[in-house]
Amino acid sequence: MPFEIPPRREVEGRILYLLQKDADQTGVARGGNRLYSEYHRLYGSPLLSHLTKKNGGPGTKGIVSGLVHRFRQDFKLPAPKPGRKRGPSRAMIPTGEHSRIDSSRTKYGGLHILKGDHEALVESKSLFWKNVKNPFTAKKVLKGGYNSCKTGKRVTKGKWKGFPIFTLTLHERATCPKGCHMRKSCMGNKMPFAHRFHEGKLLEYKLAKELAAFQKTHPEGFGVRLHILGDFYSVEYVKQWEAWLHTFPALHVFGYTNWQPYDTEFDKGDIGREILRVREKHWDRFAIRFSRPRSEDGEREAVTISSTDHVPKNAILCPMTEKKTASCGTCTMCWTHDNPIAFLHHGGDM
Repeated sequence: MPFEIPPRREVEGRILYLLQKDADQTGVARGGNRLYSEYHRLYGSPLLSHLTKKNGGPGTKGIVSGLVHRFRQDFKLPAPKPGRKRGPSRAMIPTGEHSRIDSSRTKYGGLHILKGDHEALVESKSLFWKNVKNPFTAKKVLKGGYNSCKTGKRVTKGKWKGFPIFTLTLHERATCPKGCHMRKSCMGNKMPFAHRFHEGKLLEYKLAKELAAFQKTHPEGFGVRLHILGDFYSVEYVKQWEAWLHTFPALHVFGYTNWQPYDTEFDKGDIGREILRVREKHWDRFAIRFSRPRSEDGEREAVTISSTDHVPKNAILCPMTEKKTASCGTCTMCWTHDNPIAFLHHGGDM
């Protein structure tokens, strides 16, 4: 009986299954090669040759992304096998009934909200834990702000004008309070390629060396954004930043924390109270705002809102939300104003 070539739609569906099956190992690039070979084996011609880079198309990544978008609704992709500790690449995260990501919420600007029994929540780790690096072997732990378009590479106005900006990214959830209101919908859920660093003495050793180097190269001043992901992980770590403020006069810090300066259901508030003490003593150089789901004391907060219609009366909506400024470096409100700053929930209006 002659071999009957199945419809291309079914073939592409099977390819998606293969991609999902070992996307955690192959990623998009090798997955693209699988797609090419499977298609070529059945049809004897290059897969969607008119879309290849050689012919002016988007190339392998574009082909894979296009197929994922087109067939995700038609083919229910299986979740990773239980016990496997590899996180899928962002393009291959399934959203059907087999997924551990709440598919009813992913439509909000690509927002990924994890279900309560997700491994990343239970074990307090990143969804992309393989990108958590050893700080000691890393070339740099403080990255230039040019790597983050939201942060910006340099401050352009105010007292910090001209300061270059550097960023620090830690292991989200592992360093954050368990009561964080963004725990399930952490921004890190959409950042598979960000390099996070393990917390601890090796990190602090590396930070001390890099801060000393920046003190020499930028004696007029430099800014450090804490933390793109993650949070202050101990009282001693907070005290270490205070010590660095004394050691390095050029150092200026800004950022946000989910630790609160009072007892909560999940912690005793020791870290939060220490952050508050250092902040009140060094606000001009240690502008750390407490991140909260609603405004409480009305000063130096970062308030998360679900819609631009819900901005607290005394708060200022982050200018980047309305595209009134390009980055933190061109805005400066978070370290120049005492009013709460309102930030739209990751993913936009909900």
